[in-house]
Order: sequence, then C-alpha cells, then structure tokens
Amino acid sequence: MPRPPRDDREREGAVRELQSRISAMQRTRIDDRAALPTAPAIAPALPGGALRAGSVYSLPEPGAAGTLSLGLAMLAEASRAGLWCGAIGLPTSPPRPPPRWASTCAGSCSCPARASSGCG
Repeated sequence: MPRPPRDDREREGAVRELQSRISAMQRTRIDDRAALPTAPAIAPALPGGALRAGSVYSLPEPGAAGTLSLGLAMLAEASRAGLWCGAIGLPTSPPRPPPRWASTCAGSCSCPARASSGCG
C-alpha cells in the first residue's frame, strides 16, 4: 500500500499521476477525433457535423433506395481531399440492365453529325 503524500507538492504530483492514468484508460470521445472533410448537405445528419477519423458508419442494406448514393456522397469530400476511404458490403456486380436498355439509351443520346468523329 502506498504511503500518503507528505505535503501539497507531493499531493499535486500524485493527483496529476492519477489523472494521467485515468485519461489513458478512458475511451476517446467522438469529438476528440479529427473531423474529416464532409459534404455540407450531409453534415447536419452526423454527430458533431462531420465524419470522424476512425469512425464506422452504417447505412441500410445496399438494395435500399438511395443507400449507395448516400454512401458515396458521405465519402466524396474526404476522398477528394486525398484521404483513404473504405466501404464494406457493396454488391459485387452491377444490377442487370432493364430489357431494351440499349435502344432506350440510344434514343436519348444526341451526337453532332460530323463524319470525322464518333459519339463519346
């Protein structure tokens, strides 16, 4: 058992040491993590108004309406800033196009009528 501190200076040192040990045992709070670049339209929906480094965010299953778009929008600003981003649980293949998609798309495209260049 440690002996009690003898004077105020020793007491202050003991208190600082205990505070340091307690801080080391406490979890990092969300507000203590670095804020990442976040799209202004998404910021109000996030705790602290920004994505946080080392945090994990969950969205509804990939098939739910708008999930992929929201996920990509959440990562856009951080990715644009050159930060690494990751996503888990995305579909491994694109959805099947609807029947006659090529003729539907071709009918909505317009290309300049120049013989030397093609569309694209």
